[in-house]
Amino acid sequence: PAMWSSVFIIDPLYTVWLLMGCLVAWWARARPLAQRALVLGLILSSGYLGWSLLAKAQVDRAADEALARMGLADAPRFSVPMPFNTLLWRVVAMTPQGYVVGDRSLWADHGPMQFTGYPSNVQALRQAADIPAVARLSWFNHGFMRAQVQDGELVLSDLRMGLEPDYNFNFAVAVDQAGQWQALAPRQVAPAYRQAG
Repeated sequence: PAMWSSVFIIDPLYTVWLLMGCLVAWWARARPLAQRALVLGLILSSGYLGWSLLAKAQVDRAADEALARMGLADAPRFSVPMPFNTLLWRVVAMTPQGYVVGDRSLWADHGPMQFTGYPSNVQALRQAADIPAVARLSWFNHGFMRAQVQDGELVLSDLRMGLEPDYNFNFAVAVDQAGQWQALAPRQVAPAYRQAG
């Protein structure tokens, strides 16, 4: 699967121009105003997409510089806008021990980008790599996942959706039996914030 990640899955500033164009066109019906409203809505929403690509490039440049200083110039990474905007971004890069996460505001941040490191059970992930559910999840999320052992089960979290420590998509995929990982039927595990209440 491809991922450009220049706009959040729900971004009102992208949708509002299309919606307004459609509403004006519905109101104007067959008048020339209807076509102009639709074209203007499409131009404005496409302009916003163009802006989002420029914003992403600026964030990626700051992340590249910071990660190179950390010795992670070639680390797999991705950047995504935070919900409902293109001014605040999150960058995740994989490391040999886990991953690092950095946030960047195009409005407020002007210095070097800062990252915080988080562990992942990379050894368990390597040992379970041949389990079909692990391979499938790795393909689907391009390897951007956290591995944790919880109650003897290997739980994989998709790092692309959610924030540390509560990612939205967590799956128990294997169980430890005498030091060997055995496949489980993949089961979604609720994040801690959903289990608490």
